[in-house]
Amino acid sequence: MLIMFCGGIPNAHISKAIVRHHGLDEQDVDLFRYRGEGWPGPLRVRTRDGAIYDLSYGDAWRGKKGGRKYGYKVQFCCKICPDAIGEVADISAPDGWILQEGKPIYKEAPGTNLAIVRSPAGEELLHAAISAGYLQVSPVSVNEIGQMHGGHSERKLGASAALFALWLMGQRTIRAPGTGEQTL
Repeated sequence: MLIMFCGGIPNAHISKAIVRHHGLDEQDVDLFRYRGEGWPGPLRVRTRDGAIYDLSYGDAWRGKKGGRKYGYKVQFCCKICPDAIGEVADISAPDGWILQEGKPIYKEAPGTNLAIVRSPAGEELLHAAISAGYLQVSPVSVNEIGQMHGGHSERKLGASAALFALWLMGQRTIRAPGTGEQTL
């Protein structure tokens, strides 16, 4: 199983706000892409008549001077997810953000991803991909991964408390066997 690191799925209100930001009507949109067409790639809105409206990753999610323009409000299920880093996978693949003074920068660059091998099957798959010429690898430290993806620690650490609180309130919770989280 392959899993990417997940920053969460923005809620529908964010998408609608971005469409309004461009002065468009939702009915005229035929493509809405949070990333792609590069690395990290722009947030792209395309209309039925082919007009393209792009926001850079930094402008869409980081805003001016590090603030988050759209607040990056995620769906509720993302707030309680105990496995946004793919611990249950054979390989999890976060972005390999370029670091500058210990902080990730989000400018367009040649795309890189990391491969965190979590099982013997994952190790076998990774080595097969390298041998076949599909991947090129170089080392990265755990400290660098932490600098690139520090926010995931807070989500992971808070997931148990969030799930427990839901359970105490008689609400439905999610099951996440294999993540070290209590299954409620």
